Amino acid sequence: MNGKKTIQQKVVFDLEMEHENHVYAKTDNLSKTLDYEDISNFIRTFCSECRFKLKETSSGTFVYRVDWQFRLSTLANHDNA
Repeated sequence: MNGKKTIQQKVVFDLEMEHENHVYAKTDNLSKTLDYEDISNFIRTFCSECRFKLKETSSGTFVYRVDWQFRLSTLANHDNA
């Protein structure tokens, strides 16, 4: 059990994000769309700063923070680990 604390492990997030893009497509307003670069950077930063002991805590916190940061309509968390 103690070995898990010192060994880096690969983490894979399988996300499905729903965003009301059809509403914003009508206005052609780029600032109202999801910025996938921002989302990718958010994920990288979260993972590099994450210090949770349990993957369940990490994934639950991740889902909450992504939803709060990007105001998504729906976010499904598929924990495959």
